Amino acid sequence: MGQDDAARLAQSNAVPNEAQNVQEETLPATEALTAATPAPPDAEDVDPLTVQERRRRVAAAQDEALR
Repeated sequence: MGQDDAARLAQSNAVPNEAQNVQEETLPATEALTAATPAPPDAEDVDPLTVQERRRRVAAAQDEALR
């Protein structure tokens, strides 16, 4: 590998090309949010006792609201 080849390789590694810049700038905002937003729990991830307790609290609050 000659000195010119080494210089070209170093330059190509140091400076991103125009196509890469355009692709990064045009990514939809939803793709950026997807990585930061946690996924909703699956049915397997939900604790039945937690659901039962929440339903009990909601029912108690609704009963209080009716009084």
